[in-house]
Amino acid sequence: MKTIQQQFDALTTIRVFEILVKDKRTGDKEYILFDIDINGNNLEATHVSFNELEEKSNKIAFESIEIDEDFSLDANLEELHEACIHAICESEFYELTEDFFEN
Repeated sequence: MKTIQQQFDALTTIRVFEILVKDKRTGDKEYILFDIDINGNNLEATHVSFNELEEKSNKIAFESIEIDEDFSLDANLEELHEACIHAICESEFYELTEDFFEN
């Protein structure tokens, strides 16, 4: 775990996933930002609310995966990215745009 934490701390890039979505409520395209951090043995990505329950909650919405030390930081970040994509697919408020599937 120490190695992955050190690699994460050494990143020089912004620790964010930026995903283009369509707001189901307005039809507008916008970007959702997932701010990435390590919390204990987990990689977490906080984000805006994806449903009414999250919106009414006082807590910050997030996606999380347990860090697998048998894999690289990149592999763990890819797994977290997949969890974020899945959360958008399950969202009441947002959906992936056609642009996402073309890239």
